[in-house]
Amino acid sequence: MVGEALIGVPAVLLLIWNRKNWRTWIPIKKIKLSTILLSILFAYLIMPLAALANAVSLIFVKNIAVEAMRAMMDIPAALLIFIVGFYGPACEELAFRGVIFGRYKRTEKILAAALLSALLFGLMHLNGNQLGYAAILGFIFALSMEASGSIWTAFIAHAVVNTHNVIMLLMSDRLLGLAGGQTMIEDLTYTPAELTLTIGILLPIAGFSCILAAGVLILIARNEGRLEYFKYIFSKKAKPQSQLQTEELSAEKPHFITWTLIVAVAICILIIFVLPFIRIR
Repeated sequence: MVGEALIGVPAVLLLIWNRKNWRTWIPIKKIKLSTILLSILFAYLIMPLAALANAVSLIFVKNIAVEAMRAMMDIPAALLIFIVGFYGPACEELAFRGVIFGRYKRTEKILAAALLSALLFGLMHLNGNQLGYAAILGFIFALSMEASGSIWTAFIAHAVVNTHNVIMLLMSDRLLGLAGGQTMIEDLTYTPAELTLTIGILLPIAGFSCILAAGVLILIARNEGRLEYFKYIFSKKAKPQSQLQTEELSAEKPHFITWTLIVAVAICILIIFVLPFIRIR
């Protein structure tokens, strides 16, 4: 909880400092019940892609989930679901899809803003295992927010993914324990052959589910009256007046690359890719 607060609290302080403009950064507006249901469906459709990215990362790096799961299993189930499924996504969405993506989006280069904020989201996890799939999910969450015009869709998708994974972990560990077998947290290592097989199985599933997920995003955009704007993001056509006039961006357009960004990325790269290979005697 302290770790997530280190992400969420600075975002809150920044919004308080810029209290006159925070709504131009973070679109918090009501969404339709049908959009909420579509966001839940969307979350399940992107899970195979996240699983595929995780499997690919395990070819090169250690499964960081081993240590994390051992620690998490000592937490009461209800509290664990709250922290991982709701509290964590709230802090992370506020910071990354809210403040960071919201700020970069004012450049009007929406895809570039989504990509950079997603990269920072991946780097924030500070390990090579989560870097890849977290960055992919960060980009997808940003697109879901643009489809609906509200950060709520990104939060819902993030919360569903995290909550599902925690519940599956708890159920699998309990069932394996009752069956007298090894619990999940006792052995989470995979051979190259197992990883290759897993990747081969997940590739077509992830590809098909991504096509369906894209269709759901289009449905969300249409449902919230933002289909014209959502199409504009992926094209070089003229700006759709119906949306961009009502979502007028500030004349102050931030730069993508700043010295603070360079320092932050350098620190993350040092922790992820350099420190693990340095033995401290």
